Amino acid sequence: MKWDWRKFYNEASDWILFHGPKILAALVVLFVGFWFIRILNRWIRKGLLIRQINPSVRIFLQNLISISLKIILLLFVMQVAGIQLTFMSAIIAGMTVAVGLALSGTLQNFVSGILILLLRPYRVGDNISTQGQEGMVTSIQLF
Repeated sequence: MKWDWRKFYNEASDWILFHGPKILAALVVLFVGFWFIRILNRWIRKGLLIRQINPSVRIFLQNLISISLKIILLLFVMQVAGIQLTFMSAIIAGMTVAVGLALSGTLQNFVSGILILLLRPYRVGDNISTQGQEGMVTSIQLF
Protein backbone atom coordinates (compact mmCIF):
# COMPACT_ATOMS: atom_id res chain seq x y z
CA MET A 1 0.00 0.00 0.00
CA LYS A 2 1.48 3.29 -1.10
CA TRP A 3 0.93 6.55 0.75
CA ASP A 4 -0.79 9.20 -1.39
CA TRP A 5 0.90 12.42 -0.33
CA ARG A 6 -1.01 14.53 -2.82
CA LYS A 7 -4.37 13.45 -1.37
CA PHE A 8 -3.10 13.98 2.19
CA TYR A 9 -1.81 17.44 1.28
CA ASN A 10 -5.14 18.41 -0.35
CA GLU A 11 -7.19 17.20 2.61
CA ALA A 12 -4.85 18.84 5.15
CA SER A 13 -4.90 22.16 3.29
CA ASP A 14 -8.70 22.03 3.02
CA TRP A 15 -8.95 21.32 6.77
CA ILE A 16 -6.57 24.18 7.59
CA LEU A 17 -8.42 26.61 5.32
CA PHE A 18 -11.76 25.65 6.84
CA HIS A 19 -10.81 25.39 10.54
CA GLY A 20 -7.73 27.63 10.67
CA PRO A 21 -9.55 31.00 10.91
CA LYS A 22 -11.84 29.64 13.64
CA ILE A 23 -8.91 28.35 15.68
CA LEU A 24 -6.97 31.59 15.18
CA ALA A 25 -10.00 33.65 16.25
CA ALA A 26 -10.46 31.40 19.31
CA LEU A 27 -6.80 31.90 20.32
CA VAL A 28 -7.13 35.68 19.96
CA VAL A 29 -10.32 35.65 22.06
CA LEU A 30 -8.56 33.46 24.65
CA PHE A 31 -5.56 35.76 25.07
CA VAL A 32 -7.64 38.95 25.08
CA GLY A 33 -10.07 37.36 27.54
CA PHE A 34 -7.32 36.33 29.97
CA TRP A 35 -5.83 39.83 29.74
CA PHE A 36 -9.25 41.39 30.44
CA ILE A 37 -9.89 39.02 33.37
CA ARG A 38 -6.51 39.92 34.89
CA ILE A 39 -7.32 43.66 34.65
CA LEU A 40 -10.81 43.08 36.07
CA ASN A 41 -9.36 41.02 38.93
CA ARG A 42 -7.03 43.91 39.88
CA TRP A 43 -9.96 46.33 39.77
CA ILE A 44 -12.08 44.05 41.97
CA ARG A 45 -9.19 43.60 44.45
CA LYS A 46 -8.79 47.39 44.77
CA GLY A 47 -12.53 47.88 45.18
CA LEU A 48 -12.76 45.25 47.92
CA LEU A 49 -9.75 46.73 49.72
CA ILE A 50 -11.30 50.21 49.62
CA ARG A 51 -14.57 48.86 51.06
CA GLN A 52 -12.55 47.07 53.78
CA ILE A 53 -14.19 43.70 53.19
CA ASN A 54 -13.08 40.92 55.53
CA PRO A 55 -9.92 39.24 54.12
CA SER A 56 -11.55 35.79 54.11
CA VAL A 57 -14.49 37.01 52.08
CA ARG A 58 -12.29 39.20 49.87
CA ILE A 59 -10.10 36.30 48.77
CA PHE A 60 -13.12 34.04 48.30
CA LEU A 61 -14.97 36.61 46.16
CA GLN A 62 -11.88 37.35 44.07
CA ASN A 63 -11.30 33.67 43.37
CA LEU A 64 -14.98 32.98 42.72
CA ILE A 65 -15.26 35.81 40.19
CA SER A 66 -11.94 34.98 38.52
CA ILE A 67 -12.64 31.25 38.16
CA SER A 68 -16.22 31.86 36.98
CA LEU A 69 -15.03 34.30 34.32
CA LYS A 70 -12.31 31.90 33.17
CA ILE A 71 -14.81 29.04 32.83
CA ILE A 72 -17.17 31.27 30.85
CA LEU A 73 -14.25 32.41 28.68
CA LEU A 74 -13.18 28.82 27.95
CA LEU A 75 -16.72 27.85 26.98
CA PHE A 76 -16.93 30.91 24.72
CA VAL A 77 -13.56 30.08 23.13
CA MET A 78 -14.74 26.53 22.46
CA GLN A 79 -17.86 27.93 20.81
CA VAL A 80 -15.77 30.30 18.66
CA ALA A 81 -13.53 27.39 17.66
CA GLY A 82 -16.60 25.53 16.40
CA ILE A 83 -16.91 22.88 19.11
CA GLN A 84 -20.54 22.00 19.82
CA LEU A 85 -21.30 22.54 23.50
CA THR A 86 -24.85 21.24 23.84
CA PHE A 87 -23.80 17.84 25.18
CA MET A 88 -21.18 19.38 27.47
CA SER A 89 -23.70 21.93 28.77
CA ALA A 90 -26.11 19.15 29.69
CA ILE A 91 -23.39 17.24 31.54
CA ILE A 92 -22.25 20.37 33.43
CA ALA A 93 -25.84 21.22 34.38
CA GLY A 94 -26.48 17.71 35.66
CA MET A 95 -23.27 17.64 37.67
CA THR A 96 -24.01 21.06 39.14
CA VAL A 97 -27.44 19.94 40.33
CA ALA A 98 -26.02 16.74 41.82
CA VAL A 99 -23.21 18.53 43.65
CA GLY A 100 -25.62 21.23 44.84
CA LEU A 101 -28.00 18.66 46.30
CA ALA A 102 -25.18 16.66 47.88
CA LEU A 103 -23.65 19.71 49.53
CA SER A 104 -26.81 21.66 50.31
CA GLY A 105 -26.29 21.74 54.08
CA THR A 106 -22.63 22.65 53.79
CA LEU A 107 -23.38 25.30 51.18
CA GLN A 108 -26.06 26.80 53.42
CA ASN A 109 -23.57 27.13 56.27
CA PHE A 110 -20.95 28.52 53.91
CA VAL A 111 -23.30 31.16 52.49
CA SER A 112 -24.44 32.02 56.03
CA GLY A 113 -20.81 32.57 57.03
CA ILE A 114 -20.26 34.83 54.04
CA LEU A 115 -23.39 36.83 54.81
CA ILE A 116 -22.35 37.28 58.45
CA LEU A 117 -18.89 38.44 57.36
CA LEU A 118 -20.32 40.82 54.73
CA LEU A 119 -23.27 42.27 56.62
CA ARG A 120 -21.48 42.30 59.99
CA PRO A 121 -24.49 41.93 62.28
CA TYR A 122 -22.04 40.60 64.88
CA ARG A 123 -18.47 41.53 65.60
CA VAL A 124 -15.82 39.77 67.62
CA GLY A 125 -16.38 40.67 71.25
CA ASP A 126 -20.17 41.18 70.95
CA ASN A 127 -22.38 39.47 73.50
CA ILE A 128 -25.32 37.78 71.75
CA SER A 129 -28.35 35.77 72.82
CA THR A 130 -30.16 33.36 70.50
CA GLN A 131 -32.58 30.47 71.08
CA GLY A 132 -32.13 30.65 74.84
CA GLN A 133 -28.32 30.55 74.61
CA GLU A 134 -26.06 33.45 75.43
CA GLY A 135 -22.39 33.93 74.67
CA MET A 136 -19.63 36.16 73.45
CA VAL A 137 -18.42 36.10 69.82
CA THR A 138 -14.78 35.02 69.83
CA SER A 139 -14.27 34.55 66.08
CA ILE A 140 -16.22 34.61 62.83
CA GLN A 141 -15.21 32.26 60.04
CA LEU A 142 -16.69 31.15 56.74
CA PHE A 143 -18.04 27.88 58.15
